[in-house]
Amino acid sequence: MRSLAVFIALVISAGCSLLAQDTASTDYRDIATLYRTAPDEAVARVLLLPPAAHEKEVADAVNAATRWTWDDLAAAAMLETDAALMHLARKRHRIGVRRLRPGRRARG
Repeated sequence: MRSLAVFIALVISAGCSLLAQDTASTDYRDIATLYRTAPDEAVARVLLLPPAAHEKEVADAVNAATRWTWDDLAAAAMLETDAALMHLARKRHRIGVRRLRPGRRARG
């Protein structure tokens, strides 16, 4: 069970470094719970969390003292995975748009 918690922490940590900045923070546990019923909304909210606050919330979630249930941790791990994929898709789209602007030749 401990190795699973470490794995989830690694997945969540990887997602943290990829996620976007600014705007107001919300309770991370509420966002993870929201993910079960409204995944798109939860992903949008987690992408808006400030990176430092997001990292702290994730660290708190995987801390045994906070007593997150297995279902809550699983939802948070899936949320982080979806958020990371959404962030990468947006980043790739912006890169493609930059490359194909009128007057510029596409690279590659």
